[in-house]
Amino acid sequence: MENWKQWFPVETNNGMEGFPQLKELVVRRCRKLKGKLPHIPSMLSKLVVDDCPELVVSIPRNQMLCELDIENCKEAVYEDEADIMSLRSINISPAAEFQYQAEGFMQGLRRLKDLKISYSEGFMKVLEEVGFPPNLSSLTIRNLKVCKPLLQWGLHRVTSLRELHLSGEATDMVSFPPEPEEEEEKEEENVDDELQGKMMLPNSLTTLNIESFKNLDRKDVL
Repeated sequence: MENWKQWFPVETNNGMEGFPQLKELVVRRCRKLKGKLPHIPSMLSKLVVDDCPELVVSIPRNQMLCELDIENCKEAVYEDEADIMSLRSINISPAAEFQYQAEGFMQGLRRLKDLKISYSEGFMKVLEEVGFPPNLSSLTIRNLKVCKPLLQWGLHRVTSLRELHLSGEATDMVSFPPEPEEEEEKEEENVDDELQGKMMLPNSLTTLNIESFKNLDRKDVL
């Protein structure tokens, strides 16, 4: 469907409402498809949009959606009235823009278990403001540009985390866990003295994968 430019409305002219029982929607390699993703049926449990650089994807207001995979689209949009409490798995990488209501977005991810993201200013701003979802069991961050904020985002507080995968070209990743600067240490007032000077990892971790950091010359995993 490389030449597909517009959604084909069904007879009702209401996008995909003609498929009320649709459980899974996958849109891949539609590089000329423009505009916004149509209304999503309420029964949809899995949404995948990949390699559609002209398409705007709104995270649907859907109580049944469990898996969301958005890669290489023009824009990903979350509206504060969207219900995302059912989401268990999210993969977002990279969108030109990520529009969101930060507090509502993360509060809606209380049940999220698997988060995969590529470094982008939009999504990183979400983490900076409200931290990681509290019940994550697996976290993947690709194309990491700066590693210092991992401490500020409260990674060490995600006590359910079992798998951590980091890759990228962050030049400040010279040791792992990364050591915070003096100012960051002072800001981290709630961390015990024995944790100061290092980014602690959750004791629950069973899998740790670190790739492609050229300046990394020492591993000191606690």
